[in-house]
Amino acid sequence: MRFITIVLLLVFGINAGAAAEKQGKAKIDSLQQLVLKSPDDTNKVILLNSISYQSSTIDPDGGLQCAFKALTLAKQLNYRKGEAEAYSNQALNLTSKADYSGALENHFKALAIHESMNAKQNIAVCYSNIGVVYNNQMNLEKAREYYEKALEQFRELKFEQGVATTLGNLGLVYHATGEHEKALSSFSESLHYSESKNDTTSMAICIGNMGNSYLAQNRLDKALEYDLRALALNEQIGDIVGSGIGMGNVGEVYFKIATDTNTFLLDSLFKGNKQKAIDLSISYLKRSLEIFKSIGFLNGIQEVHKYLASIYESVGDYKNALAEAREHMQMKDSVFNVDNNNRIAAIETKRLNDLNQKELEIKNLRIQKAEKEQWLLIGAIFFLLIISIISYNRFRIKQQSNKRLEKTLNHLKSTQAQLVEQEKLASLGALAAGVAHEIQNPLNFVNNFSELGTELIDDLATEDDEEARKQLLSDLKENLGKINQHGKRADAIVKNMLMHSRTESGTRQLTDINKLCEEALGFSFHATQAKYKGFSCDIEKHFSTNLEELSVVPGDISRVVLNMLNNAFYSMYQKKLKGTDSNYKPKLSISTFRGPDRTLITITDNGLGIPADVQQKLFEPFFTTKPANEGTGLGLSISYDIIKAHGGKITVKSDGNETAFVIELRIS
Repeated sequence: MRFITIVLLLVFGINAGAAAEKQGKAKIDSLQQLVLKSPDDTNKVILLNSISYQSSTIDPDGGLQCAFKALTLAKQLNYRKGEAEAYSNQALNLTSKADYSGALENHFKALAIHESMNAKQNIAVCYSNIGVVYNNQMNLEKAREYYEKALEQFRELKFEQGVATTLGNLGLVYHATGEHEKALSSFSESLHYSESKNDTTSMAICIGNMGNSYLAQNRLDKALEYDLRALALNEQIGDIVGSGIGMGNVGEVYFKIATDTNTFLLDSLFKGNKQKAIDLSISYLKRSLEIFKSIGFLNGIQEVHKYLASIYESVGDYKNALAEAREHMQMKDSVFNVDNNNRIAAIETKRLNDLNQKELEIKNLRIQKAEKEQWLLIGAIFFLLIISIISYNRFRIKQQSNKRLEKTLNHLKSTQAQLVEQEKLASLGALAAGVAHEIQNPLNFVNNFSELGTELIDDLATEDDEEARKQLLSDLKENLGKINQHGKRADAIVKNMLMHSRTESGTRQLTDINKLCEEALGFSFHATQAKYKGFSCDIEKHFSTNLEELSVVPGDISRVVLNMLNNAFYSMYQKKLKGTDSNYKPKLSISTFRGPDRTLITITDNGLGIPADVQQKLFEPFFTTKPANEGTGLGLSISYDIIKAHGGKITVKSDGNETAFVIELRIS
């Protein structure tokens, strides 16, 4: 699987990148000055829509406010075109906030107005943008439907920019569904339009996407050719992010060449020297890493570390593999923290807009100081960690200089322990993803009701009629109650997460197995939905009502059940993604049963199934059927050891259509 993909998913007219963001902010400032001087006419609607449009990739919350003002004024003026544009801009800003259902609702409202006005080009643009939202939801069938509608209209109108962009987006759908020849055809035609307009940026994106499709087909010669072309174009136009991505993709292809069973390219390019190909791969990846670090592209940094870890692990260089894995996990935490800080900063900016400039500067200085202190603290901790690792390694080398065999054995055990810990962290990450998905709804409600409360207070301040004021106060009280209700819901979700993921002491406790399975199912399902947009599954629960509480280590048993559920959801998602059966619908069943001396937990899915020869190796350490960068091969091995330590066992049955894992726990 490609560790970084160059994407052409562009909503019409929206630019990406730091330069575009800087230009966008400057344009927004100038437009806001014009709005202040403009009367309430159609020109003001146009200005507000322009600000909302420019804000969609920079400040979507501010963009939504401007779109709402434009919509309100357009309705008052009966300005239908401005009303449709306001709905479209609301959709673009909601897409940036990943509120896809809200985005679709607004796109369809805009589409209805354009259809009533027979505005054919705007109708085609709506089709294309609706396709983008469905694509983000991973509803590829719907995305294809609307892209094809848009493409048909753009061709009829001879609108070349629309044809080129829609072909690129349609190619990504084909790529995601495994129809790589169709994807290549779409990318190639899109590239032709871009070349005719000498649009170097779009050319680089199209060529990079073609490299992805060739790699998916294992046509490594073509993948290398197109990745090198894309890299050269990105360097030519000074696209730093594109250059970093291109370096990483070229490095990946060289590693594929080194490990491919067909040695033709290895022989022709490297005279059969596998290590030389691997070294060149690592060199490109490290150059990619340097670029990402220079611009602070955290997502790129963590992905390169992750891929380097998988390369080092595959060649048996466990020391470097462990170092890269640690860097990956640290950067993953940094990305999470940066995302949270960005959300907090956006909320703080709204509040500070009502303060004078002097107070704003003071607060910004305090924020900068706190951030500097935080980064200094992180740097100090990281430095101490490196010193600790170096000191520990020197101590080990000196202590075991005369015990070579024992040193090797202990080193392997240490590496395995780190990988086991990585597997545990991955499990915790899945929990966090599930909670993030589940907590989004109450947080959205809190935000929306907070904004409504502000509007009610503004109305109350200007309302003179006593009855109207009483009604506004009643509405405000009801609104605050809803904020409190959803805040408590979010609090309950977080507390449940903390209880579920707390560090165990290793001591056994009397545990309700039904409740444990119920909680694990909820976390796993929500984590899967957060990871695979649009994923759905029929779930059946059959929990025995006569189960007694068992004396187990609850955190360990929970980890086992979570691992089984995650594997089941992954298998069903992969089967759905292949699309070999159009009537296929994922289905999972979890049940508990009390026997004479044992309690059984059974998890059944209708995913890809497990061949008989693979079943024999399932519980071996480091064995995995997933791609190298998606699994350590330790999940089932650890689960097996945990259940064995509890005096139980795990069995698996698969007939190709269904797979069932049975966990047996002894009743002591």
